[in-house]
Amino acid sequence: SLIKFIIKTKKNCLKLIMNIVCILLFIITAVMLFIEPQATGALAREGLLNWFNNMIPSLFPFMILQSVFIGLGYDSYISKLFHPVFKKLFRINPNGYSAILIGFLCGFPMGAITIKELYQSERISKRDAELLLSFCNNLGPIYCVSQIMPLLEPAYQIIFLSFTYAIPLLYGIIITKLSPAHEKGILHKTAPKTLKELFPCALQKAINAIVTLGGCMIFFNVVRIVPALIPIDSVYYNCISSGLMEIGSFVNCLKENRTFFSQIESICLLSMIHPGGLSCMIQTMCVLQGSDLSFGKYVMHKLIQLLIWLLLCTILVFCGIQ
Repeated sequence: SLIKFIIKTKKNCLKLIMNIVCILLFIITAVMLFIEPQATGALAREGLLNWFNNMIPSLFPFMILQSVFIGLGYDSYISKLFHPVFKKLFRINPNGYSAILIGFLCGFPMGAITIKELYQSERISKRDAELLLSFCNNLGPIYCVSQIMPLLEPAYQIIFLSFTYAIPLLYGIIITKLSPAHEKGILHKTAPKTLKELFPCALQKAINAIVTLGGCMIFFNVVRIVPALIPIDSVYYNCISSGLMEIGSFVNCLKENRTFFSQIESICLLSMIHPGGLSCMIQTMCVLQGSDLSFGKYVMHKLIQLLIWLLLCTILVFCGIQ
């Protein structure tokens, strides 16, 4: 009972600290909107353009197709196709296999959207949904190849891609094997609907999701003005503070200062993309609204994988890789 009390007290303290930090962050941002309207307006435009030019063309069609795909029941074909391999790697309901593929191939927040769809349609249990969330909501490979890999030399590109996708994949294999087996006898496969029934609903869901994504990108780009108030003249500080807020601004910071960092330093800094900054975190939180899936567990798993990334970077440095 004493241990439970200590754990509960620690959780309450952490929650209180996080609430205080968020409130201060929002108050300072609100004040800066009045004091520095030009600077905050420029940051808002930067976030808006990034969303309009990059996110809408690459994600919006996928959002519609993903919802229709699952609604028509076509994900069952993926389950059958990958079942011989995935059953040996992951201890989850085969209905969740499509979330693994979409989560690794389509990028934030498509993994979370797919997992929620599968859970709410009763294809997977809560246990499986939360386990899938822990490793199936990652940065998309198209963005990695087009925006990040050009910053690195070929040998380090392989290291970066390995860290970006091998860490969550191996983490998912281990955590699904260690967790108790999924519940049996409580799930049923819902009858597929027609395209005529599905498309309007899929379109509305995609619009809501892409607008939520854009709002997060714009807002947290503006919040970047808060760490800029601290008089620290350091490239490391600028990049890390950008990474804490939003991925796009973080990658731009790395591009502007690519000659300043060694290759291994760049890979260490790129660990920031794994949780996705506050912007991707809040996007995922918004996606999970309306379900009882734990956002706190999602954040915990992401932070653990970030620490694994940094540990591997430390090992590379000790091995003499620069």
